[in-house]
Amino acid sequence: MAGPDLTHEAFLKGMESLNYFDALTDTQITYSAEDHQGADDIVISVVKHGMWKVLSRQ
Repeated sequence: MAGPDLTHEAFLKGMESLNYFDALTDTQITYSAEDHQGADDIVISVVKHGMWKVLSRQ
């Protein structure tokens, strides 16, 4: 899909097929033709004693 011959259509097809768990934000990331939001959750975290600590999840 990517590379020197990348087209607008190929980029959209790739982006709109993303579906993965993002360990850094602790959320599921999904994109589709109808939904370009990415994550539906908001997670506020801090690093405490070298470990991530979730403060809030909305």
